[in-house]
Amino acid sequence: VPTDTRNSIDPADYKHIVFFTGAGMSAESGVPTYRGKGGVW
Repeated sequence: VPTDTRNSIDPADYKHIVFFTGAGMSAESGVPTYRGKGGVW
C-alpha cells in the first residue's frame, strides 16, 4: 500500500477489518485449514 494511502486511513474509524490472502498463507504458517484433520470440511 502506498505511503500516502496508509497515512490517510485511520483504523479506529472502522469496526471490522478484512484481510485477503493468497496461496502464500498456509498451514505451515500456522493458519488453520478448511480441509484435512481438524478442518471444517
